[in-house]
Amino acid sequence: DYFVIVTGFSRVQVRAISQWIEQQVEEAWNRLPVRTAGKAEGIWILQDYGDVIVHILLPEERKFYNLEAFWGHAEQIEFQAS
Repeated sequence: DYFVIVTGFSRVQVRAISQWIEQQVEEAWNRLPVRTAGKAEGIWILQDYGDVIVHILLPEERKFYNLEAFWGHAEQIEFQAS
């Protein structure tokens, strides 16, 4: 199982990232999230794909909830967008 943690710098950007991920996953693997939460607020959107959970947060929420520390025992894989 994997967690993907992404920062968006505005509510609009958080929603756009969520939409883009959903489109890419559907096109590439014909999968939609089992559950999505937080889309209306755009502060923290969670997309549950079963074996992959995507968290898209504003910087303040990412710092406050500190998911990386909570799941610190898990292997971390850094990804830099090109």
